[in-house]
Amino acid sequence: MSVKTYKYNDSIRLTQHFKSSEWRCKCGKKHDYKIDSDLPILLEKLMSKIGAVRGDIISGYRCSSHDKVVGGSGSGSHTQGYAVDIDFKDSNGKKIPSKNVALALEDLGHKKGIGYRCGGNSYRTHIDVKNRKWYGDEKYSMTKSCCDSFYTYFGEHKPGNKKYIQLTTGVWCRKGIGFKFKKYKIIPKNTVCELLEKNSGKSDGYKWDHILYMNEKVYLPNKWNKYL
Repeated sequence: MSVKTYKYNDSIRLTQHFKSSEWRCKCGKKHDYKIDSDLPILLEKLMSKIGAVRGDIISGYRCSSHDKVVGGSGSGSHTQGYAVDIDFKDSNGKKIPSKNVALALEDLGHKKGIGYRCGGNSYRTHIDVKNRKWYGDEKYSMTKSCCDSFYTYFGEHKPGNKKYIQLTTGVWCRKGIGFKFKKYKIIPKNTVCELLEKNSGKSDGYKWDHILYMNEKVYLPNKWNKYL
């Protein structure tokens, strides 16, 4: 966890889907803003898991004054760069329910902040990386926890956990193991993908991982993979 301060005019690519400028405070003033480095990485993992192709940050960093205007304490996780309120969309442009997002975060082992139905909106989720566990249903309260597990809260069965990788550079994926298979798609640097099988085969001097990228099962050499 590392919080970095950005200048108002900064628009730095943080991950495949997010730029720093998306965290700017919505107060209307041109001031610096903060982002915890763990947050955009978590959002990428989440998008891969829920099949999202877009994440719209409704509220990222907030200055103390703006936090109070929107009903906060003026010193909450948004003011420290730990949080976002966000909507996700799938490949058909449909918003993904906050229930799906909350369950997916729990599957990822996220035991920090999850606000289901952020602001009472069934498609919006509060996500933060502040060092404390808080699972809330914001339709009823933005401060009280609703449960220890959303699976219990929703009355659903919890599946097994999944594993993920992050690419340290852009890499072409292939439909099979080895360079005998044609280049299929290039996966950009910092993309987070679900790991289906580590070291699923050897070819051309590399060990190859079987992964899920954009809802497709593909292979790539693991030299440039960071296991999460």
